[in-house]
Amino acid sequence: MIAGPGATPDYIEELNALGVRTVVLEPSPAYVNPAKIVVNPFLAPGNKAYKVERGSQVLIGRKFALVRGLFRRQRTIRATEQPGAFRVMVAMGDDDFADQTMVRTEQLLEMPKVDKVSIATRTHHARYHEMKDFAAESKGRVEVVTEPKELMTRLVRAHVAITSGDTWALELCCVGIPQLLLPSRPIHLANAKRMDDEGAATFLGAAEDVSFDSLYEAVNLVLDDPMERLGMTRCARNLIDGRGGDRIVNGLEIVLHTPKTADVNRLRIAA
Repeated sequence: MIAGPGATPDYIEELNALGVRTVVLEPSPAYVNPAKIVVNPFLAPGNKAYKVERGSQVLIGRKFALVRGLFRRQRTIRATEQPGAFRVMVAMGDDDFADQTMVRTEQLLEMPKVDKVSIATRTHHARYHEMKDFAAESKGRVEVVTEPKELMTRLVRAHVAITSGDTWALELCCVGIPQLLLPSRPIHLANAKRMDDEGAATFLGAAEDVSFDSLYEAVNLVLDDPMERLGMTRCARNLIDGRGGDRIVNGLEIVLHTPKTADVNRLRIAA
């Protein structure tokens, strides 16, 4: 499986020439892809945006969203919203391209309805230590969650999440957590709009353009309306079922069991 800027057509062709069945994660189609399987783990763009060679498979859309087992296991547990004071999860993804985690956490603490904020991040985040210090000074209102075991319990108790429309957002859809989307990259922007269209989340706009007042209003609307949260939960769970990885494996099995052109020609000659 290939991902990243190194997946150029020439490189993929070289692997194909060696007899390797290539699988490429490509959310932004920019060329005719010679890979045997092209996977877009996001909801957009659609099939028409991709150009592949004859015999290749294009696996795109909600059925092929990649969801880690950590999130799939919490899907059943969080079938209904947990009672209690309102908890908000801030999960801006592994990279947090627009550096929004700290900014939005500080803004959430200024909202009376928000009782606690859980920051889901990785230890390699550039401001990880700053987050830990901030959480220590918050008198228990902020926590930084990095370990899978900790994240599992927070997923069940969160009432709403603020995300960037990336793969984390789709994983939270699988669990059924209502979301407010603040994307910063074009591919995440397109994904966020599709999630909003499906009723699984609310797209607030590009992260850099969303003001404190806009976020304040959106958070209050979601927390004040239990039926809105319930509707978003149901739409999100219907949108992403967490079986994308299994479907990609099925597509790979089809490719692996498909005879190569040279083998087909030999069979024809033999016949």
